[in-house]
Amino acid sequence: MVAALDRTEPGEGYVLGGDNRTVHDLFEVFGEAAGVAPPRRVVPYAVAVVAGRLRRWRARLFGTELDLTDELVGILRHDWAFSSARAER
Repeated sequence: MVAALDRTEPGEGYVLGGDNRTVHDLFEVFGEAAGVAPPRRVVPYAVAVVAGRLRRWRARLFGTELDLTDELVGILRHDWAFSSARAER
């Protein structure tokens, strides 16, 4: 990381990620590290979108903070992949 900071030019950056993993893979690794079982239930996207909309309406009505929105569900629905080849070089 220090080398990336030292060598980057203003406006440039590095992806320090390594191999691409799914969210399921991450929960497996986190569960192993924490000594707990990862979540086994899968929430369908349509249900998550509705829950996100309801939470946004609730936040507007009661002035609470948002922890989930339908927009966030839309973002999480995609498998974003970025290359760390530049950082590896």
